[in-house]
Amino acid sequence: AMFESRGVGLIPLAEGAAAFVNELSSGDATELVIGAGLEINPRDDRGRRAEVRIDRHSAPQLDHHRVREQVVVPVVMVLEWFAALARLELPQASSWVIEDFRVLRGLVLEDFEQPTVTTVSAAARDDGSFELAVVDAQGGKRHAAILRSGPATLAGIGPATLAPSPWTVDQIYEPGKLFHGPAFQAIAELRGLSEAGASARLLGGATLDAERWGERPRIIDAAAVDGMLQLALLCGLPRFDGPSLPLSIARCELAADPGVGPYQCELRVRDGSAQHTRCDAVLIAADGRVVVRIEGLQMFALPRAAAAE
Repeated sequence: AMFESRGVGLIPLAEGAAAFVNELSSGDATELVIGAGLEINPRDDRGRRAEVRIDRHSAPQLDHHRVREQVVVPVVMVLEWFAALARLELPQASSWVIEDFRVLRGLVLEDFEQPTVTTVSAAARDDGSFELAVVDAQGGKRHAAILRSGPATLAGIGPATLAPSPWTVDQIYEPGKLFHGPAFQAIAELRGLSEAGASARLLGGATLDAERWGERPRIIDAAAVDGMLQLALLCGLPRFDGPSLPLSIARCELAADPGVGPYQCELRVRDGSAQHTRCDAVLIAADGRVVVRIEGLQMFALPRAAAAE
């Protein structure tokens, strides 16, 4: 089978914020192809592995995902790679659970014109789960998580009374707030936004930029999921007086049927400090189903030196 979709779409975190700053300033036959640049090899004793080649041709939407002028691979792109392996390893599941997702070191594409090659793998464990990893061409592990079969129905999130947003949608994509270019500007309407949480209408990738994202159905709508993380960043702006980056996700449930947009996102800030926030969020498709549920999204404040343009 072949699933044609392009590249994929949040902010990577190199091993802590300081390492992320350094990253930005430093200057076999396949059985299945899912998306441009993602080649999945036949299963062997080590599990299943996919080789990913990322460049302007395979993932043109990433040109609109730049931090300090450099293209960075978003967390949601990694989640989409993991979901591709989940569909193969757990094809009968109604949903997949990705637990203990960690950004060990982010991926900065120093030369967007030439392919950057990474390996995505799923190794079976004795309890029926799978160990997921992204490894770079030098053998360094960049991302890690655990994959399990998920529930038949994803649960919603509790109601909340949220203050109106202090900004318009146009204002949140101005310098000093969200850095995302047009292909990632998924937030279409803010129904509430404060340090306590957010409620918003989000658009999918095909609606935002069909040429860059592709029009065919995706395993997850990465642009919309990125919008969830953008809301978490906005909720942390008053606390941090600057942007933040995703550090880890305790649990992410992905429906096998991702639905279509427009989507509704409800996000709640669970707790936080001067350096981080933890959030829970759900993404609701146009048919009313919860298609993504995130628990324990940890956002880490970006040092001012890195936030400065």
